[in-house]
Amino acid sequence: IMMCLAALALIASLGTPDQPAQTLFSRVQDQLFLAGGTLVGIAAGPLQSASRTFLARLAPAEEMAAAFGLYAVSGKAISFTGPLLVAFATWAGGTQRAGLIPIAVLFVIGAAVLLTLPNRRGASGQFSA
Repeated sequence: IMMCLAALALIASLGTPDQPAQTLFSRVQDQLFLAGGTLVGIAAGPLQSASRTFLARLAPAEEMAAAFGLYAVSGKAISFTGPLLVAFATWAGGTQRAGLIPIAVLFVIGAAVLLTLPNRRGASGQFSA
C-alpha cells in the first residue's frame, strides 16, 4: 500500500516543469515528490526480506528450490527491464518527469498481482505451512 501511495505521489509531482520555485521545496509538486521518495525509501528496505519470507511461506515445500530460483531470475530480469522502461519513457516523453510513469505502473501491477495470491493464514492468524 505504501508503494502505491508513493507512486501516486510521484505521479502527482509531475506538474509543470517551467514553474520556477521561490525557495527549496516550496512548490506542491516538489513536496509531493519528496513525500513519495520518502515513502519508497521507508518501504523498499524491508520489502526484500519480507518478499523472501512471504515466498518461503507461500511456496510448497517440494517446490521451494524452484520458487527461489524463479525469484532470483526475475530479480535479474527486472534489474535491467525497469531502467530500460524508464529510459524509454523519458525518451518518448521528452522529459525526465515522464520516466516516473513506468515506475508507478510497475508498482500498480505488483500490487494487483499481490492481491491475487492466496491467503494462507490459518484460524490463529498465522501463516500455515
